[in-house]
Amino acid sequence: MSQIRKVDDAGEKIGGARKDMWRSRVMTPEDLDALSIEEAVAFVSKDLVWPKPDYAALAEAGFEPEALALQKIVRDRLPAAAVIPDNDKPDQEQRRIHRQYVEMVSLLRDVAARLKTAAEMRVFHNEIYTELDWHQTGWRSNEVRSKIASVTSGRKRPYELKTADLDKASAMVREGFPSSKVDPWLKGVLIKQRAGEFYAVRGRTITTKGHATHEAAVAALKAAYQEKRTKKADTPKMPPMYRERLDEIVREGLPARRDGSVSPEAFIEEFGFRGVEFGEWLPDGERQMVLDHAWDAFCDLAEVLDIPRTSLSLGGNLALAFGARGNGQAAHYEPLRAVFNVSRLSGAGSVAHEYGHFLDHYAGQKEYIPTQNGSIASGSGWYEWSLPRAGRLSGLGSELAGMWDRMMETIRMRRLSREEHVAALDSKIAYHAERIASETKRLETFIASGGEQRDGKFVGKMQTWLRREAATEQSVRARREAFLNNPSLPGAAAVSHFFTEALKLGGANGYWQRPTETFARAFECAVFDALKKAGARSDYLVHGVEPELYADAIWKGNPYPVGDEREAITSIALDLSRAIIPAIVSKFEQEPEPAPVP
Repeated sequence: MSQIRKVDDAGEKIGGARKDMWRSRVMTPEDLDALSIEEAVAFVSKDLVWPKPDYAALAEAGFEPEALALQKIVRDRLPAAAVIPDNDKPDQEQRRIHRQYVEMVSLLRDVAARLKTAAEMRVFHNEIYTELDWHQTGWRSNEVRSKIASVTSGRKRPYELKTADLDKASAMVREGFPSSKVDPWLKGVLIKQRAGEFYAVRGRTITTKGHATHEAAVAALKAAYQEKRTKKADTPKMPPMYRERLDEIVREGLPARRDGSVSPEAFIEEFGFRGVEFGEWLPDGERQMVLDHAWDAFCDLAEVLDIPRTSLSLGGNLALAFGARGNGQAAHYEPLRAVFNVSRLSGAGSVAHEYGHFLDHYAGQKEYIPTQNGSIASGSGWYEWSLPRAGRLSGLGSELAGMWDRMMETIRMRRLSREEHVAALDSKIAYHAERIASETKRLETFIASGGEQRDGKFVGKMQTWLRREAATEQSVRARREAFLNNPSLPGAAAVSHFFTEALKLGGANGYWQRPTETFARAFECAVFDALKKAGARSDYLVHGVEPELYADAIWKGNPYPVGDEREAITSIALDLSRAIIPAIVSKFEQEPEPAPVP
């Protein structure tokens, strides 16, 4: 019997949460009938169709360890999602490929589940081809070939086991798979013997060789691993993807926002949110605690932005989740359903950042429309840096589109100071002068050795190049002189320090320098600095964005703007937000209700 909750979900059913989908079973092809193409792109995955097996438990149930190792090899190299060679394919075609992917992964899963011996798994591909009726009619079937293609990246079919796979499985078992933990320096390594010497191979690369014993080869691998770890420890660290968890939520310098605790229904009434949901494992006491913190945070945010509290939902479009859809993340925003999740107290301080994503998304449009690289229509450009925005944001008017242009340009670019500009010109002059001196010396040496008689054309070409290089140097010197003689000239445009630091951080698929991420960080800095300027602090709303927090050399880069740039970025971020929110709310209020279905 399900537990009766005192604090429970309220408002519109958000859907798509982990507690609502494939919680107690695997995904089936029939599940796709209830998904839109956008949901199929977002949800269909190997892990939902073939959840990671408990290999140790299977070994206890009678599977041979080597059979399980081969099963793991097959599963690991299956693509995480359907292989769709062209994302511009019509929705119906993409839907068909997603279904075929689910069918094919299900087949691989079910066949692997009945093959308990290594001998059976060594001919795994024969079992698959038999199921597909490949040798009789399957090879002539476009449906079967397409089904195979849905799990095949490149030329090699992931379920076909080669000699190298068999060797790898044997090595895994020798190292203790599936019950023992493998030493990190032995992961994925095969130690072989040839002509009385032992050598180690990872993939197709020989990592160490020339050892008299197996133990000596292992010792060399361990030493190399430890040396690499030492070097890694000495290199600058990446900032954490999620902010540090707080032991205490501090809120000070701000008025009380509530009289006692609040209910999920009060959120919907006060802020206009579509719905509020909780993770099932979140107890009532903790539900109430995060609700109260979130209430204070959203009230504080509305005051910083100088807008009515009901405007925060941008026309009733935002939904909230607490510990319901985290998937291991402290907090995240889902444009698919316009909801952001905060995972217990580990997500404290992320509200402003995730709200920045929501604001960015809804500045572009109401619907979620993914492009080939996962980008969506938005104010920032989401994953795509592009200007201008007048056409893309035409619904908000040219003035607000222009503000977005200035916002993103301020994030990405800056003006050099006059001193920096002169230093840059001096560097160019030194560069050209060094090239001229080096090549002049080279030419003189060539001529002195009688080279002009051997190759007069080379001498002529070098002399022409030197004249051009000298002219270029003189041109830079003239620009420097003209700049110094005109104090009113600004410095040249350059990449901002904020964006330069983001480039240093990189991340998967350029995470740190994505337009939507740089805007969200700019937005949360604007909220933090506005509170600080007022002598206030609201930890659940925003924390961990202080300009000096990642300024030390131990960090690979600083994810947040600093100095004059920070002031410029946060100023325009606040101005833009205060202007854009009423415009978005007005846009949705003016949209006519859909006509009733007859």
